[in-house]
This record gives sequence, structure tokens and C-alpha cells, in this order.
Amino acid sequence: MVGLAALAAVLSACGGDDAGDKEAFCELLRDGVGIGSDSAEVDPGDFARLSEVAPPEIRDAVRQLANTARSLDEIPDAELDELFAAAFDPEAVAARDELLAYAVGTCGVDAGDIEGGRISNDDVLITEVAGYLQTNFASEPWLDDIRIAMVRDDSVLDGVTVTFERRTSRNEAIDVCNAVSVWLYALKDADGAVTVLYDGAVVAGRVGPDASCDQ
Repeated sequence: MVGLAALAAVLSACGGDDAGDKEAFCELLRDGVGIGSDSAEVDPGDFARLSEVAPPEIRDAVRQLANTARSLDEIPDAELDELFAAAFDPEAVAARDELLAYAVGTCGVDAGDIEGGRISNDDVLITEVAGYLQTNFASEPWLDDIRIAMVRDDSVLDGVTVTFERRTSRNEAIDVCNAVSVWLYALKDADGAVTVLYDGAVVAGRVGPDASCDQ
């Protein structure tokens, strides 16, 4: 009987947090945790914090996003196909939409604040993508020969234009397009086009996350 009582106490303790903590969860969302990071990297720690206090009605979505964040963190940045598959998995997209809707509808987060959390001024973004390229493509011959500019639609990040300062080949331009695409679509979760130019002419590009740089 003592053993059963002890087991019951343990089970009761384990289930004590089943209701989550809606106010703590909403406070994290209002602080931009999981929905408004300016970082170019997905931080699995954000979703770990959310998971600790997530109410039951949003818990599955947070767990899905935590799994996606871990997958993105573990996939090498050069593995483009794997990154896109993880970032644009339909379940992950649906979970993100559910979390954003919860943030706005239940926690009172302003929709404009969420969108604003995904953009920052151009200098910050240019520094961000330059750091990403330097970290992951340091040995590429094109790294010091390009200029980067952000494209915006009504102040929202809507693409990247890369300009070569020297003559380039189409294959090299496609490589640059692919590299920048990972940052824009997978890491920044943005839309729009990636365009690679030389001397005012388009050498390579893609019109969105579902397109390809070599089309």
C-alpha cells in the first residue's frame, strides 16, 4: 500500500503542470520568444522555454516547432535540400501559423509586432547575411566580390539582391543564389526573390522559396 501511495504521489506530481501557465506562455510570446527573433538562426532554446509553460491547446504546435528547430540546428547549412524540407514541412508551417494565431488571438500580441520581429533595418540584415556567408562559405572565391542589398515590400523583408563587382559565370552566380536562399527562406522565414546581378544584368535568381536558382 505504501508503494502504491508513493507511485500515486509521483504520478500526481508529474501531471501537476498539465495545465501549463498561460500567462507565462503569453508573456514569452509578447517578448518575441519563438515568433519575433531578429537572429538569422533558429534557436531551439526558444521553443524549449515555451514548451515548459505551454497550455494544452497549443502544446502540440510548440512541440512540432521545437522538433523543427532542432532539425534545422543539426542540418549543415550547405545541405540545401534538407534545410528547405525541414523549414517548409507542412506540419511545421501549420504549427507556426497556429502559434502566431494564438499569440494574436489569445495573448493579445499585435500582429504588426510579430511581422516587425522578422525584419530589422537593412544594415543589421546585411551584417547578418554577411556573417552567415562568412561562417559557412568562407572558402568560396566570390565571398569578397559581392554587394548585398535588401528588397522590401511595404517595409517587410521581401527579397535579396546580390551584385557581383567583377565578371562571374552563371554557375558561380547560381552558387551564390543558393547560399543566400538558405538565409532568406529557411533562416529568416521570408518570401520574395533572390536576384544575382552583374553589370546590371540578371545572371541567376529565384522568384520564391518554391522556385529554383537555376531556372
